[in-house]
This record gives sequence, C-alpha cells and structure tokens, in this order.
Amino acid sequence: MNRIWQHGRPIRGFFGGLLIGFGGLLILHQFGLIVLEMPLVIVIPLLMAIAGAVRGWLGTPYFQ
Repeated sequence: MNRIWQHGRPIRGFFGGLLIGFGGLLILHQFGLIVLEMPLVIVIPLLMAIAGAVRGWLGTPYFQ
C-alpha cells in the first residue's frame, strides 16, 4: 500500500490554533485553574497556532 500525502491548509490551521488557544485559556480561567496574565495570553495561543499551522501543512495521509 502506498501512502499519498494530501497537503492541508496551514493558514486555516493557524487561525484554528489561535481559536483553540484562546478558548482553552478562557475555560481554564473560568474553572479557576489559571490566572490570566499577559505572557499566558500571548504565548499559549501563539504556540497552539503554530502547532495548528504545522499540522495543517503536513496534511493527511491517504492510502491507495
């Protein structure tokens, strides 16, 4: 079986990662697990956005 990689959409992954990062921060804040500070508000969504962009760029393997 051969795998064919269909490259995805890194821009969509970047913005999706930002959305997940901000949403996760808000949920953790609402449950009282973290205090929202400026470094957390910048770093965590940015890391999630970069991870989403990389995952989007890698794409998905399809078997032939």
